[in-house]
This record gives sequence, C-alpha cells and structure tokens, in this order.
Amino acid sequence: MRTNKYLLKTVAFLVVAVLSFWGSVNLLSNHTSHTFNAIAEENEEITTGLLNYSDGSVYEGEILYGRIRTGTGTYTWTTGEVYSGIWDNDIPSGKGKFEWPGLGIYDGDFLNGKREGTGSFTWTYEGEPPEGAPVIYNGEWANDKISGKGTLELSGVGTYEGEFDKQQRSGTGTFTWQNGDIYTGSWARDGIEGNGVLTLKDGTVLEGTFSKNYLIKGTMTYSTASGIVVRNVANGKAQNPVEITYKDGTVVRGNVKGEEFVGNVTISYSSGDEYVGTIKNGVKNGKGTYTWKNGAHYIGDWVNDKMSGNGKYFYGKDESSLYLVGTFLNGYPDGTLTYIAETKIKYQTIWSNGKCTNIFYKK
Repeated sequence: MRTNKYLLKTVAFLVVAVLSFWGSVNLLSNHTSHTFNAIAEENEEITTGLLNYSDGSVYEGEILYGRIRTGTGTYTWTTGEVYSGIWDNDIPSGKGKFEWPGLGIYDGDFLNGKREGTGSFTWTYEGEPPEGAPVIYNGEWANDKISGKGTLELSGVGTYEGEFDKQQRSGTGTFTWQNGDIYTGSWARDGIEGNGVLTLKDGTVLEGTFSKNYLIKGTMTYSTASGIVVRNVANGKAQNPVEITYKDGTVVRGNVKGEEFVGNVTISYSSGDEYVGTIKNGVKNGKGTYTWKNGAHYIGDWVNDKMSGNGKYFYGKDESSLYLVGTFLNGYPDGTLTYIAETKIKYQTIWSNGKCTNIFYKK
C-alpha cells in the first residue's frame, strides 16, 4: 500500500499567527477618568445651554442647576475628542458616543464615565495588519474594557466571534481568516490555547489540544490523491501510526516510512475482508492473517501479496476442524497438505494448481 508522496510532508499547524490588537483600545480611559464635580442645589429646572470651561473645553446640552451636565449633551475636549450622549449627575451614563479624531469611535453604553454594557468600537490599527487598517468590535464591555461576548473584525485578516476577558480573547470562540482557515475552540491570553479544531482552507483538519497557537496533541486529517489520511500528533509533531481511507473504501492502519506502509498493518477492505500482518514494498509480505467476510481465514506466510509458504487455511471461523495445513504457492495449496475433517479425522491431500488431485486417510 503506497501513501501519497506528500503523506509525510510537514503540515504547518497554524498558517497565520494570531494577532494582538489592543494597542489603542484604552484611549477612552485617558479622558473619562476626569472627576466631574456635582453641587447639589434645590429648586432648579433642567435647561439647555452652553458651558465653557477654563481649559477651553465646551459642553452643549441639558444642564441642571446651571452647571451640572444632566440628560443629553455633547462635551468637546480641546484636544478634539468628543462625547455625545446621556449624562447623569455630570458623568457620562447611558447611551453615548465617544470620538477620537483620526483614531476611533465608541458607540454604546456608559456607566459612571466608563464603557459598560454593550457597544461598538471602531479604531485604526497601529502596526500589523497594515498601519491604519480599521478594526471593529461589537459586543459586551465591563469596567471600560472589552469583556464578555462579542465580535471582532480585523481588516485584511479575519473575524473573531466569541468570549473576551479584559480585552483579550479568552474562553470559547471562533476565528475565521480571510484566506478561509477557521479555528473553533478555547482561547487564553489572546491566543489559541486548549481544546479546539482548526480547519485549513485546503481541507486539512487539526483537532486536539493547542498551546501558543500550535497543535500539541491530537490528530491531523488531510486529503491526498490516494484518499483521506489521519495522523496522530504528539509534542507538536506528526506521529505513527497512520490511517488512510482509500477512494475504494479500503482502510489501512499502520506505520509509514518514506512513502509506504511498513511492518505490521491492518487492512480493512470495502468487501468486508481484513488482513492483519506484515507488509513490504506496498504488498503483503511475511507473516499475516487474512480473513474473508464469510469467516474463512488463512494464517501463515505471504510473498508478493499472495499466500506462499507454510500456513493454515480454515474454512470457517471455527479453528478446531475443517482446515488445511501445509504449503501454499501463489495463493493456492500446493503439494502435500493435511486436511482436518469435521470429526477431526486427518486426511493426506495432494494439490496441484489449486486443485486437490488425491486424498488419503491418515492415521
């Protein structure tokens, strides 16, 4: 049995590095950490007006007591950042939008001046993928950080959908690369970590335990011109034994060296027959057992894929009687063989070209 010449070719366990993308996600905290003073005064109505601050920043919107931002309003910093949305007791709380000119926009929920709840954050990437490429996050936030479930789109790279913790992919999620590769499984510290399945665009499937974005232990399944190959993976490397399901339905399991199976193999034929034994040069050679679907089986020597040498042929599953013992040649009994009848009586038989020519009672 020959494997495809690419059977042992090294398969990259992860064709695209999982990128880190949090360089500019913390921008909001540089502005919403300001202390907003509230002075409680009574008998004042909410009005609409304009507040100018000594540092040059401006607020326009609803005001309580003539100075406290309450309700809907827009605050513009001298550096160009803008918050538009709901205010509660001088602090952004509720639905709102925060804009960093040329950098990014957050649109979603705020609580006590921090992003909390659900929201969409669009910003430009610093570094790879290309400088200035847009990045979009839609999902949950907690304490001004991406935490919970959400979707992250990396322009030119792919999309992650799943769980986050403190602005890192952590938990369970799926990353779909633009080239067609897909990983579904566990994440930790913003990388692939734990159990999962990586399906490459060429159909190769890596399944098992990953660490630092590489398959460490599991199986690798891929297609060749001959059929479907399944290999075990240990310590990050493909291992023997190998299982190949050929296009005619035959399944071969065993060790591979170079481009061929060697040593002991198990061959399950689509007909229901099975061979368990040694193989050499792609065919049955050495010792082996061939079992037909009806239960008949041969145990003995093989040469060039045929029964040749010493062996026993059993006419059914039962090995106590109804079998031939002796020499075989090119797949047939040859010469003098002993036949054990159903009553365990022994007969001496003479065979030529696969036919019994004489039979004698043997005491």
